[in-house]
Amino acid sequence: MPVGCGAQKHQWDRLEVARLWLPSTPRCFVVGENPGNTASEYFYERPATYVSNQVAARRAILSGLQQQGLIADATRESFR
Repeated sequence: MPVGCGAQKHQWDRLEVARLWLPSTPRCFVVGENPGNTASEYFYERPATYVSNQVAARRAILSGLQQQGLIADATRESFR
């Protein structure tokens, strides 16, 4: 069934974000939507390299969290 944007399946569902990323007790920031279009790289997809990370929100969030000492590395693995 197409969702509101016309996609057959959101990246959130395809990448099983609810199952793999949501904590049992919500206590953190979780990115749910992709600010781009349906073909854009999604926050939870592993970039080819973090040096060439194409998702501006991911770059800003991860580097900001690292700068504040909240995660060890500016990677989605540390964010998890």
